[in-house]
Amino acid sequence: MAETINFMSVEIGRSEQVKNDFISSVSHELRTPLTAINGWAETLNDNMESPAILKRGLTVITKEAANLKAMLDELLDFSRMQSGRLVVHFGQVNVGDEVEDVIFSFSETLRQDDFAVNFENKLGDTWISADRARLRQVFVVLIDNARKHSHEGKYLDITLEESFFREGDPCVMLTFRDHGAGIPEDELPHVTEKFYKGSSKRPGSGIGLAVAKEIITLHDGSLLIRNAEEGTGTVITIKLPYQHETTPSETEDTTHA
Repeated sequence: MAETINFMSVEIGRSEQVKNDFISSVSHELRTPLTAINGWAETLNDNMESPAILKRGLTVITKEAANLKAMLDELLDFSRMQSGRLVVHFGQVNVGDEVEDVIFSFSETLRQDDFAVNFENKLGDTWISADRARLRQVFVVLIDNARKHSHEGKYLDITLEESFFREGDPCVMLTFRDHGAGIPEDELPHVTEKFYKGSSKRPGSGIGLAVAKEIITLHDGSLLIRNAEEGTGTVITIKLPYQHETTPSETEDTTHA
């Protein structure tokens, strides 16, 4: 009993420290785009006659506003997840089409970062029962993480193929294989935990993967992360069933949840 109490005490202390680090990190991350937006707004106010400065400033403001919105959306989804209000609405989704569409939406950002995404669809037109918007959200998190954390190997390989769950049921499998530095082995079990950022110094709230895993879980699927067996990089594997039995609560309108 004493050992159990001591263990619980250590875990509570760790949880509080992680939460405090998270609050500090998010405060810093939100301040960064706000500072850029405010700074460029003042610059543009003093240089309204310069088309070059105007174009550059508006580009920065647009980009930082998008970053700010993405962080706030992530925080809102995390809040919903914590309170059990993160839900999914199922319909028929063509998995390959959605992956390709998300890659296309990232095309300009990827081009600017000289980052390539290679997608191999081994299944062709494959339809599953899923929440289209939430599934795209997961793809965005994984592609964006690969873009941010890849240094030398600036490309990501995505593969769509058929696989099986442990129970033997067939499923679709998406593999996201980047070529970055990988994740320290002692941090791998924690990267999908809430607030966790580990030794990473890259910008971000540390909750994107936690939300992504919760979304996949709500689809009765699995999300596993490991380091590549050959070379460097990280491999994220998502398995999703072809069909999902919808419950009444999942068909309710939760637009304002």
